[in-house]
Amino acid sequence: DSMMGSFILFGAIDPAYTTNGITWIPLSAETYWQVTMDRVTARGKPLACTHGCQAIVDTGTSRLVVPSKALSRIQAAFGTTSDGQISCSRVPLLPKIVFHIGGKPFPVPPTSYVVQEDGECILGFQGMDIPTEAGEIWILGDIFIRNYYVIFNRANNMVGLSRLP
Repeated sequence: DSMMGSFILFGAIDPAYTTNGITWIPLSAETYWQVTMDRVTARGKPLACTHGCQAIVDTGTSRLVVPSKALSRIQAAFGTTSDGQISCSRVPLLPKIVFHIGGKPFPVPPTSYVVQEDGECILGFQGMDIPTEAGEIWILGDIFIRNYYVIFNRANNMVGLSRLP
């Protein structure tokens, strides 16, 4: 019985989706669901955000929005064109991208971060430099979110993440 699709639950946490435990991450700014991200790795090696950065967990963003320098590094590491295109046959060879947040790893597989459009495969990353006092900022949109049960806890100003079963 596979669970498909998405849902919103207000005022409670569904224990069926938190069997892998919940990692609670305090907000670093209360303007958005903003947290401190430790780093981003692939194949166990640093990929971006190597000295920490800020990330917003955002259901209103479909892609992963990353600083343009980070996007260039990701495209170079994965051998894509500058517009993010990659041969669909190479997708199974791509590594998981691991977002390290709150001292824990949150992997996202290539089946989530590669988007198929009109029979072509492209990385679901969008380069955008969002100036903040905190330096570079990422937006972890649906590509990240679809892999996790995400809990937005305004009472305690935290985001909870649990790997989906």
